[in-house]
Amino acid sequence: MHVDSLHIYPIKSAQGIDLNIVDVRPRGLADDRRYMLVDDKGMFITQRQIPVLAQLRVILSDDGLVLQWPHREALPVKHMSFSSRANVTVWRSELKAATANSTINAELSRWLGTSVTLVHMDGDSHRI
Repeated sequence: MHVDSLHIYPIKSAQGIDLNIVDVRPRGLADDRRYMLVDDKGMFITQRQIPVLAQLRVILSDDGLVLQWPHREALPVKHMSFSSRANVTVWRSELKAATANSTINAELSRWLGTSVTLVHMDGDSHRI
């Protein structure tokens, strides 16, 4: 088998990150789709609903993520920014995920023009 390229998408429906190597873990590729945006009902959001998500660039950092999008300053999102938990739905799977703080969610909501919450499917979140 020959692999031409490797990519992960830390936030579902945001831009991907090109990699030369990747860790494969029991849940899949390390850092791949561990975060997502959900609406007020906890349902995940994709580019199909909000195409501008394709402009959201994600940079992995030692203590979280850095989000970049057009005409805004970079937004650091530290792991400790996720303190509460909420029920979320991905397709037909329901799970509890850690939610980002209100400042981060307000910035993303302002940019997207609709209310969103950034959630992290951390070690306490389980989805088959």
